[in-house]
Amino acid sequence: MPNIDIEENKDKFQKLCHMWIKRDGIDDLLNWLDTTDFYTAPASTRFHLMCEGGLCQHSINVFEQLCDEYKNEGMFDFKTQEDTQKIMESLAIVGLFHDVCKADFYKLTTRNVKDEYGNWTKVPYYTIENQGILVGHGYKSARIVNRYMNITDEEYMAIVHHMGVESDWNIAEVSECFNKNVLALLLHIADTKAAYIIEKEV
Repeated sequence: MPNIDIEENKDKFQKLCHMWIKRDGIDDLLNWLDTTDFYTAPASTRFHLMCEGGLCQHSINVFEQLCDEYKNEGMFDFKTQEDTQKIMESLAIVGLFHDVCKADFYKLTTRNVKDEYGNWTKVPYYTIENQGILVGHGYKSARIVNRYMNITDEEYMAIVHHMGVESDWNIAEVSECFNKNVLALLLHIADTKAAYIIEKEV
């Protein structure tokens, strides 16, 4: 597992928010995060960055990868600083907060596993502590962000569908969203690359 500097990542995350997000409510959202375990929580229990501080690290990784996706698609050719600020604000909102519902979601416990000599030993293990509303975590995250600040329909749906197709029930909805909403499509690509390439290499 990677050795993540939690305080350094917390500082970086908050600086990115203040640098790019100027909407009313961002300070309230960050204040709420301070009451949760967002900066120390894992990103998952099995798939990627299942370690202390993994959630914040993953959020930063996705934002940075999302910026790269926009750059690679030639979508940063703006005429004014206002245009640049507007798109960077959207990238920061969806990239940094797409998994915000995972705050206070996991619980650190232990499980017994055999070591290389066949002896049983206890090792740290994350389980899901708080299921909350039983809908996709994209919906949960979008609702949390929208509770603190107004986000556009494009941003809301990008967060909702950042996992892409999850089952038969959302194939048509995701397909329509990606056809109409390039932010949603590129967020999905950035999230997938972060989880399965960037963080796997780490």
